[in-house]
Amino acid sequence: MLARASQPKNVERVLQLSKTEAARRQYREAVATSTEGLAFAPKNADLYLERGHRELGLREFKAAMTDLEQATRLAPEMLDAHYHLGLAHYFSGEFDQAAVSFDRARALAKSNDSLIDCSNWLYDVSLRRAGKEKEAARALARVTPDVKNTGPHLYFYLRLLHFYQGQLTAEAVLPPPPAGPEDLEGELAFDTVSYGVGNWRLYHHNLSDAVGVFRNVVKGEAWNSWGIHRL
Repeated sequence: MLARASQPKNVERVLQLSKTEAARRQYREAVATSTEGLAFAPKNADLYLERGHRELGLREFKAAMTDLEQATRLAPEMLDAHYHLGLAHYFSGEFDQAAVSFDRARALAKSNDSLIDCSNWLYDVSLRRAGKEKEAARALARVTPDVKNTGPHLYFYLRLLHFYQGQLTAEAVLPPPPAGPEDLEGELAFDTVSYGVGNWRLYHHNLSDAVGVFRNVVKGEAWNSWGIHRL
């Protein structure tokens, strides 16, 4: 706060504060902070991305979509803007539009981690939910045995992609339930993978099993996980 007070019109300081607030799940404060930044930097794509990201966490999907669309206009090469715009469309039930955004994000991927992340959302919650099975199958083709994750949390997305490719069973891919209410990392991993498996069962017309998986997802404390936004 002191650093920002000494440099009130420093975009990097505003972004830093907003991200700190979001890390404490203070999403409304983060949105307000980003809005203050946009008052003096109205054409800063990073601020639109940051505000849209936090609006997603508040389930304000239309507002997020407006901000994220502006971010993509200002910075067409910004992968995260297209990625989060895909999330906004997906949470709004706009699966075709979500697929377009995730495909654009994936085309900008410069690392295996980004490829894994974008491919998961492109395949599972966009193309398959849109009923585009052939396009979805093609989306998995870039996930070869040579593709490895670097970021620890991408490990779960990579295993989900292997599950979609038929290399793993649902039982093998699902991590153990979280150890308790304080095990937020374990819960996020459990929720992430369970949501993917539930979606897979949903578009394979196994509604009762899908509902059972989704019920397990909403039991915990990680209300900010992406999958829960759509349940």
